[in-house]
Amino acid sequence: MNKQVSNVIARQIGAYTSAISSKRFSGAAMKRAGRICSSCKAPLPPPHTSGEKLCEHCRLPTKIHRIFMSFIFHEGGWRCLFWEEDLKTHTPRVVTFREPGKIHETAVRGHCDHESRQALDLAIESGQGSLWLNLSDEQILALRRGNR
Repeated sequence: MNKQVSNVIARQIGAYTSAISSKRFSGAAMKRAGRICSSCKAPLPPPHTSGEKLCEHCRLPTKIHRIFMSFIFHEGGWRCLFWEEDLKTHTPRVVTFREPGKIHETAVRGHCDHESRQALDLAIESGQGSLWLNLSDEQILALRRGNR
């Protein structure tokens, strides 16, 4: 009985010290340890192997299509045009958003890189801007279908 109690106490102490030590990790150390996403800083599921990792949300799809999205505030809405990678032809879909939050959502869904997402706020404040999106096969098909 004494041995069982000491095992339980040892496990509780081990769990407590691992919880405390994980809280002491800095953000950079947690990225290097593979505990948080290196892009959005969301916690990653175990097992935690060393090295910077991306979460499911930030990981790029296997086949990506680069699309350039330009947007401008016009007549009470944000008009968005999508251009092919050659920047000469645009897709048939033209989207108008009423609120700038939808542009942020498009950037997240389009796997836009972290630096571009940070610059997006400045572009929205100025009333126009652009960014590169990395779309999956399903997303590019929906975009090329045009407006419904």
